[in-house]
Amino acid sequence: MSVLDKIKAVNRKREVQLMERHTLVDESVELRLAYLKGLALACAIEREPAPAEWLAFGAIAASLDASPQEAKELFDERGNAGDEEIDALFVTLRSHNLGWLYLFDVAWIQAASERLEPNEVELFDDVAPMLGINAERATKLLRPLVEFIRTKNLVELVGIMPQLPNDMKFQKFIYEILIGRFFFIRSYGETKAG
Repeated sequence: MSVLDKIKAVNRKREVQLMERHTLVDESVELRLAYLKGLALACAIEREPAPAEWLAFGAIAASLDASPQEAKELFDERGNAGDEEIDALFVTLRSHNLGWLYLFDVAWIQAASERLEPNEVELFDDVAPMLGINAERATKLLRPLVEFIRTKNLVELVGIMPQLPNDMKFQKFIYEILIGRFFFIRSYGETKAG
């Protein structure tokens, strides 16, 4: 692999990485792995993931302190989950008030491939109510939010921020992403817009 190819690969990884430490990284291992398993269920439905989707899933897994092997196992086993296991998983996510976080991460992974398939939209619409969230509101808020973050469209982001749900975990998560993606601190202390 040439140096240019290596640099491009590093940039692709950075583009899909939301943050180094996910908001849930300090939660129990069981909850983090359940969350990651839920994300795996929503990724690349009925097909193999695009490289960018796999990178986005892997970046979220890493930010949750999951090993690459754990992430791969959860991803590979996603088709084996039974109805009761899936129901229990979403009950867990809902009981920990992780619905908005989860749907944002799902939308982020789905957007990584830059093509949204009809069954991904259908899944999003079916999962939102299982998490106690209005699917139409989630779609109208999260899809544009993800796109504005991906394209670093600060003007549009400012306009959508007042619409964020009154969910402190989710708001903290979004603000951490925005700080990390729009501003970075150079080693010598200079702050510069990214």
